[in-house]
Amino acid sequence: MFSLDYCTSKNHSLIVLVTILRPFNWLERAKAFLKSALANFDAGNLEVAAFDVHQAIELSLKAVHIHKYGSRPYTHNLVELGKVVGFEDPNLEFISLMYTYARYPEAPLKLSKEKLRVMIDVAKRAIKFAEQELAKEP
Repeated sequence: MFSLDYCTSKNHSLIVLVTILRPFNWLERAKAFLKSALANFDAGNLEVAAFDVHQAIELSLKAVHIHKYGSRPYTHNLVELGKVVGFEDPNLEFISLMYTYARYPEAPLKLSKEKLRVMIDVAKRAIKFAEQELAKEP
């Protein structure tokens, strides 16, 4: 599995970037983001933890997509990714907002520890889902 990305150099020649897609690498990165989310939660950095949760879910679902379809989707929308790979949760729409909102201090974001705990649980389920899917034949 690989993806091709195209860009142009300063002299306008075409450069083709070949990326080998390894779903287990994506899943390991997702687990690292979950670990970071838990540490940031414990430290009281709720917005950063929310971003980490988003990334943990996104990379888990993309790992499944790569495993099933051999390609990486170019989206950060967790609802869209979840539908394609078969992982749905009513919290995905809100968590999708964290990709943008959690990064900017002026974003209209009000997070509670309770809401973040729910989000962390969704990330844990997404990782478990990805582990189960990656254990299957593509």
